[in-house]
Amino acid sequence: MDEIKRCKEALVEAIRKSEVYRNYEEARIAVAADPELRKVVNEFRRRTYEIQNSEDPESIYEQMEKLEKDYYVVRKNEVMNQYLQAELAMCRTLQAINEELVQIVDFDIEDFVDTIKW
Repeated sequence: MDEIKRCKEALVEAIRKSEVYRNYEEARIAVAADPELRKVVNEFRRRTYEIQNSEDPESIYEQMEKLEKDYYVVRKNEVMNQYLQAELAMCRTLQAINEELVQIVDFDIEDFVDTIKW
C-alpha cells in the first residue's frame, strides 16, 4: 500500500504541475475576481449539469441548444469562455486517468451492467 500511496501522491503532484491544471487555476481565479461573472458561469454550469443528468435523454439536444442560445452573448466573454474551456480540459484529463485506472480492475459486473448509470 505504501507504493500505491507514493504513486498517488506523485500523480497528484504531476497534475498540479501540469499545464492543463495551471490553465484551469488561472481561469478559475479570473472568474472568481468578478462576482457577477462567477454567478453567470455557475448558473451556466449548473444548467449544463442538470441537462446532462436529465431523466429525459431525448430532449437533451434541444435543451442544450436552448442553453447555448440563452448564453450565446455571455459566452463571448473571453474570461468566461477561457474558464469553461480550461474546466473541460481539466475534466477530460481526470476522466482519462480514471478510465485507465478503472480498466485494470475486473469488477465482474456483466450480470447487472444494464442497471448502472454511467
